[in-house]
Formats: sequence, structure tokens, C-alpha cells
Amino acid sequence: MTIAIAKDSRLSAGATSWCDEHSLDADARTALELRALLARVDHLEISQDTVDDLEHLLPEDPEPSAETLRAATRDAVIALNGYRRDVTSVFIAKTWWLATGGLSWGDTPTDAYDLILLVSELEVTERAVSLAEIKAAAVVDSAAAA
Repeated sequence: MTIAIAKDSRLSAGATSWCDEHSLDADARTALELRALLARVDHLEISQDTVDDLEHLLPEDPEPSAETLRAATRDAVIALNGYRRDVTSVFIAKTWWLATGGLSWGDTPTDAYDLILLVSELEVTERAVSLAEIKAAAVVDSAAAA
């Protein structure tokens, strides 16, 4: 049995309160959380050592780079946002986790396996989405709507 886990970045108490004050429904909250996580990915400092360490999680590329890793991580965050049949959320030791896994004979057990490993290794979901991140994502959302 092979299992991959990553912290599930929930909204912080302050971010949840702000969303409640603005009467945001679940879809709007999910969209803001996704924008906040993508902003985290955009601001990651990625060294060549990190690229080399995570090369096995990247699409085939003769010269993997920080931008290749960033693009793959963005794709992973988007793919893991919302419901997936091959991912579950579990509450262990006062923390929510994303988990996937299954039997493996040398290949990945689920489509989400490498996605979760990538998000976990780069610690994109390591902390709750803060009020400041939600407000910044809402400003981006307002600007896009205008």
C-alpha cells in the first residue's frame, strides 16, 4: 500500500469570519482559496537543488527548471481544488490532511498521488489561508470582474 498525504489548507478563523461577513457561498470561498494558493506558488523560491530533487514528479522535460516545477505545482493545486474521487480529507491530530493511495506495483496508485507529493514537498498547503491572502485574492477577483 502506498499513501501520499499533504496538509489540507483550510481557511484561517479570520479568513472564515471575513467570508461570513461578506456572505460568500462555498463556491466563492473555494475560488478565493484557490487564488490564494496559486499566489503562494507564484511566490515560491525554487532552487535548482529543489528542481533536481523533485524532477521525478515533473512532466518529461530534457532540462527541468524552476519554471517547469512552478507550472507543475500550479497545475497540481488546480487539480486538487474541489472534489476528486481519488482524494479524501482526514482529520488526524488536530489537522486536516489530503490523502490518496492504494496498491502499487511500481507505478503511482492514483492520478492524485504525484500531485499531493508535489504540493506537500513545496509546502504550499502547510499553513491555513490567512485573512490577508483572502483579501488579496478578493482584490484580484474584483479587478478581473471589472
